[in-house]
Amino acid sequence: TMKDATQFVAANLMSSSTSSGPSYQVVAWNQFITGNGTCLYATKAGDSVSINVSVPAAGTYDIRFSTKKHNQRGIGQLSIDGTKVGSPMDQYSAADVWYETDLGNVTLTAGSHVIKLAVTGENAASTGYYLAIDTIKLLPQ
Repeated sequence: TMKDATQFVAANLMSSSTSSGPSYQVVAWNQFITGNGTCLYATKAGDSVSINVSVPAAGTYDIRFSTKKHNQRGIGQLSIDGTKVGSPMDQYSAADVWYETDLGNVTLTAGSHVIKLAVTGENAASTGYYLAIDTIKLLPQ
């Protein structure tokens, strides 16, 4: 059930987040779950942000990634501990919209893991490579 889910709020994990180089900042938007998300101001494919998280219990989890789609967004690939999770996510939208992607199931041990979001490219209609993160949810399966 949802109450057993672990929810990582990117804006609350700035101190355990590392950018590959581009500015990575908290951004306010009223449709983010807590009112704040993050944006990686990426300029090219390969730019990324890594977030160190602690998984409370070993198990298989359905990974859900939420973001604010926007007209300056790139396409991002999520990975956990270096293993890709799901398909690349195109964050482009002409109009701003909150969006959640189901990335499928991953089996994780309890303890420390690195969640990385990396730019793989951009939608032809987009004016940039920026990537936004609202939350990353782990739903026990």
